Amino acid sequence: YFDCRCVRCSDSSEMGTHMSSVRCVCTQGLAVKREALDWDSDWVCQACHRTVPGKEIEKEVTCLDNSALYDNIRPELIAVHCSLSLLHPSHYLVIDLMHSLVIAYSAKER
Repeated sequence: YFDCRCVRCSDSSEMGTHMSSVRCVCTQGLAVKREALDWDSDWVCQACHRTVPGKEIEKEVTCLDNSALYDNIRPELIAVHCSLSLLHPSHYLVIDLMHSLVIAYSAKER
């Protein structure tokens, strides 16, 4: 990784894309980094203002990333994985899984 200080990286919601945001347990809001440029920043829900340590968010996202089914893609499992996950629909892991699904389907068509 590298440190970037562009406008998007300086904004906790990444200019509204929420590519790193996670769903809060309150189910009403998204958790974003309190300090966008601080790697160890706590995360805070935009709705209920619940604070979660950055290490806890990192652990959850790493766990989801490690459980992704990249090698043996089964579309129905990916759909369940994404819908039950704690991630915003535009989170980079969800986008990555969708991309893998497109590749898998296109390979089956050949």
